[in-house]
Amino acid sequence: MNRENLKYVCWNVTTKCNKKCVYCFRELFESDRTLEDNMIILHKLKEAGVNRITFSGGEPLSYEGIYELAMESNRLGIETFIVTNGDYVNEDNIELICDLFKRITFSCDSPSPYVNKESGRGADNYDHILYLCNLIQAKRPGHIVQINSVVTRANYGEQEYMLSAMRDELSLAGVSRIKFFQYYPIRGYAKQRRCTLSITDEQFDALRQQQSCRQEFFDVTFKDIKFLDKDCVVSPKGALKESENYEDKILIEDITKVSSEELQEAIDGHYAKKKAGGPHV
Repeated sequence: MNRENLKYVCWNVTTKCNKKCVYCFRELFESDRTLEDNMIILHKLKEAGVNRITFSGGEPLSYEGIYELAMESNRLGIETFIVTNGDYVNEDNIELICDLFKRITFSCDSPSPYVNKESGRGADNYDHILYLCNLIQAKRPGHIVQINSVVTRANYGEQEYMLSAMRDELSLAGVSRIKFFQYYPIRGYAKQRRCTLSITDEQFDALRQQQSCRQEFFDVTFKDIKFLDKDCVVSPKGALKESENYEDKILIEDITKVSSEELQEAIDGHYAKKKAGGPHV
């Protein structure tokens, strides 16, 4: 897809999650919409020109209608991605998930069982993600698989250890990219724990500079808070949001109650403001 024509939203389709990650910025006080409502939202997003959706959460695979939404998103010709902790992915559903989601991104912050346990991911998080990556490589070689990792004060400085552990394992398992995200205390638990988990912009930039001189088998990118501010987000209750300076700004309170033209105007306005920051990848 031509990046100039990309109109992307991150859809946090549910507040539910089986993990208790200490830095999570999911919505804590919103209720999920019904599948019927979300189908209306999906069609309005399509009519508003959206051509890429990443389903996230919460844990999107805990939303009862996620498969139906993804099927319809594909039918509408929208590039459909997912970010998941991987706990609901297994040998029985992996091929369906590959069919529905053009890119699968797993969340993983460390190879260390101790760090993963303390962060709320679970001690076996790394081993399970590695298993899933190998499973996809065996059943659907070439499918786009990525890793997202959040950098907090708790795991700062471990990124080289993580990359070292992954060089042989995940490159062989077909992972194409690892993204390190700067901890973003915008809402939920993340906002509550800002003082204990935040790292400075200078610390994050130092990690980026460290990695810039190394060559990996996979792409390694670092996304700071300025990048996260560019997201156009659909929240679990069906609101359209953007963020800036650690605060959410509601563009539309309820997508189901506005016309597709109003929705398009809001999304186009968001991208007009953020265009100078470059395309999403």
